[in-house]
Amino acid sequence: MTANKTILMISIIALATILTISSLVDQQVYSAAPDYVISNGVNGGDCTSAPFNGIWNGSTKTCSVENNVTIFSTETLTIDDGITLSLRGDSLGLGQLINFGIITNNGDMIFVGGNNFNSGMLENTGIFNNNNKIRFVGGDDVFTGRLLNIGIFNNDGEMRIIGGVGDSSGSIENEGLFINNNNMIFVGGNNFNSGSLINKDTFTNNENMRFTGGTVTTSGGVLNLDTFTNNCGAIVEMNGGVGFSSGSLINNGIATSSPIEGIIFNPGLGVDSGILLGSLIQEGPKCFCNDQTVDELLVNPFFDSVIDNRDGSLGIIFDGTNGNDLILGSSMADTINEKKGSDCILGGKGNDVIDGGKGRDQIYGMQGNDMIRGGSQFDKLFGGSGDDTLAGNKGKDTLQGGPGIDSMNGGGSRDRCIVDADDPMPINCESIVS
Repeated sequence: MTANKTILMISIIALATILTISSLVDQQVYSAAPDYVISNGVNGGDCTSAPFNGIWNGSTKTCSVENNVTIFSTETLTIDDGITLSLRGDSLGLGQLINFGIITNNGDMIFVGGNNFNSGMLENTGIFNNNNKIRFVGGDDVFTGRLLNIGIFNNDGEMRIIGGVGDSSGSIENEGLFINNNNMIFVGGNNFNSGSLINKDTFTNNENMRFTGGTVTTSGGVLNLDTFTNNCGAIVEMNGGVGFSSGSLINNGIATSSPIEGIIFNPGLGVDSGILLGSLIQEGPKCFCNDQTVDELLVNPFFDSVIDNRDGSLGIIFDGTNGNDLILGSSMADTINEKKGSDCILGGKGNDVIDGGKGRDQIYGMQGNDMIRGGSQFDKLFGGSGDDTLAGNKGKDTLQGGPGIDSMNGGGSRDRCIVDADDPMPINCESIVS
């Protein structure tokens, strides 16, 4: 009897302990051993309920998780296409997603900081694959509405990081491996390092990034403390703000970029805003036609003619040939008239006017306010930095303006236009990608 009573008392104490712990973490959602998916399912439940049968259902397409909920993902978590997961911090400092496993985002994710430390936060110590949209909005306290990456983060979608009132709010702090393959936009806020990228390990950029400084010191910029690499074909735009050193690249580590348009600096009203503070290694020239550098293009046997006017010796008006041409423009305002053939044209600096003529052409305006016109076949038109005007004409064309306010007209076939937030709506583009 004594032994049975002892066992019973131990069981009661254990149960009481479990209930006590449960009451403390009743707002925390753990992923079960089966993988689970946030989806617009049919099994009932809501976004604040624990996952059942491997599925976390939402009765609507928006799963809004608020009131200090924290999600711990220890296995795999997938947010389906068409689903929005919103985590909002509050005065208790939660509203977090903490990943120890593998997360794949095919939907929309929103992290909004509150008025307490680390609220509205995504912490990744595992593997995170973003294939769609994520938005971080800083709050009123330190480190709110931000991403802390300690593991591996692959961005193939769109990310917007908006600084708040708190120090380092609405920011990304990378202490692992971060690979960016799509557009990222950072907007500085009203405190130190808000709306900024703070890199403490390895950050590799393969696409376009835009930083805009805020009202306070070092907001909306890059603070690099380790290795920052801007790869071939990618553009980083640094726009200064009102705050001291806002919208600037502050390099205390190793920063490497291509020498042509790799990183563009636009100073703002604040002292040292929108500039480079520290050294920048310029190597790995930017890739152009068929992902080749200028040096590789110059020895490519595909071209029948090479028209190299980088020194301006041909003047500012010159023509191509009826063959496959490689044309390199000067730093002046060139007017380039192509004829036939599949051509590669690099405008260079200056406000260029380029007509691709007939053939399948790849045209890069590069720097300046350029006017580029395609021909009757499948062309690829890239404006580069500046306020460009692109016209695809006939053929199934791809148009991309790049940094600046760009106007695009696809023309008379099924065209694809790639725009950013500053561009007006393209016309005659059957596919518009932002």
